[in-house]
Amino acid sequence: MPPQDKPELTVTGDAGHDEINLNRLMFVVAANRVPETAVGWEKSVTIDALGPIRIRCTAGRDNVVPHGIDNDIVVGLVNVYVQQGMPDDGRVTVTVAELLRASGLSKNGRVYREVRESLLRLSDTKYDFSKSWYDAEQQTWLDEEGFRLILQYRFLNPQTGDTLRGQFKAETTVQLTLASLLTRSIRAGHLRPLDLAFYSELSQPMVRTLYRLLREQSFGADGRPVHVFSISVRAWAIHLGHHDTRIDLVRRALKPAHAELMGKGFLKDVTYSGRGEAQSVTYEFADNLQPPPDAELVGLLAQRGVTMPAATKLAVQYSRAQIVQACESFDALLRSGYAAKSRGGLLTDMLRSPSKYVPREELLPVQRPLPRAARAGPADEEMPATPEARARTAEFLLSKGRTPHPDHRRRILLDLFVTGAINAQELTLVGSAEDPDALVMSWVARRQVQRRDEAPSTDS
Repeated sequence: MPPQDKPELTVTGDAGHDEINLNRLMFVVAANRVPETAVGWEKSVTIDALGPIRIRCTAGRDNVVPHGIDNDIVVGLVNVYVQQGMPDDGRVTVTVAELLRASGLSKNGRVYREVRESLLRLSDTKYDFSKSWYDAEQQTWLDEEGFRLILQYRFLNPQTGDTLRGQFKAETTVQLTLASLLTRSIRAGHLRPLDLAFYSELSQPMVRTLYRLLREQSFGADGRPVHVFSISVRAWAIHLGHHDTRIDLVRRALKPAHAELMGKGFLKDVTYSGRGEAQSVTYEFADNLQPPPDAELVGLLAQRGVTMPAATKLAVQYSRAQIVQACESFDALLRSGYAAKSRGGLLTDMLRSPSKYVPREELLPVQRPLPRAARAGPADEEMPATPEARARTAEFLLSKGRTPHPDHRRRILLDLFVTGAINAQELTLVGSAEDPDALVMSWVARRQVQRRDEAPSTDS
């Protein structure tokens, strides 16, 4: 039963990211420790309506399968990759302290040692999977053999000898290359927001892993929150990595994690039904859980100067109609000649206190919804007719910026403009954004949402 005095689940807005495939497929065993004999596993299990998950895991020589904080390190690597601008080559350079911060982990000597061991396991373990990884760009399920999360890593400052003896420090710098399948998915916007502050408050890897898995299942295919999630205990055990564990021992292993997630206000209740191998577990989610923010709305706010963390939070707090209306009023106010000291601050205040910003009638355009592509430019703006002409236009507009864009961002912007996902005003304003790469990523996610919405239904 849930505790009597259950605290509210607080959403702090400490923005992180979770790549959906990594979270759903569970490449890392949800156990704090594994025996030395745990050198591989194989599972074929169905946990949701998206279809079966079929994966084989093979640990590297003289090692065991990923487990424990390895899931946290995976979260950290995704966040670091986003923070460093999503380079096409998948290479990131990070200190151990930065990686821990991006993983939601605290710093201490024991964790430094575990980070080194984790990177070794993740780089040395191979996975084979069948029709399990979703390619968000091609909108298809992929097969892969010999998949590794980390293709290579090396230390950039091993001269002290500490890293050679297996000792990491906060300032130890590591360069890693992430799998192209993973980085392509991130660049396509196949992500969920992750509140790192809440995540870091959870006590141990098992609880954090279960939280991420259940967080994914707390939303339906349309992004709306669902109230309950039910699954066979045996299927859940297999998915978590407890392949041959007795049902009663699985329940015992999950009990502390369930209690903590209820105590934190994430779960409302956990109930079991049935007997023996036929048992199922039902999770009831807290009523105050909110859906992930709409990428299009985040983009509307961010392109007008709102920081990405604030835009993400506002996109959840306010309705589409409120945000569209505030953006239209904001645009009209700026066109009237109003000089905003802080564009993001002004738009945020217009959302929170719309009655303070009732403009004169002549300043307002005819009220109409913003187009799906969220164009904020002049009404007579037309896209060039051919892809070649659009590419030339994009090159010209990008050349006018005060600061050159790095190659990876320039290529993404060209593609977004050529495909009509962004317009000329957005292209020219991205250079003045507080976090250009985060804004570009929101546009990539917005385009993915559009493509999914426009795709023909496969229902018979």
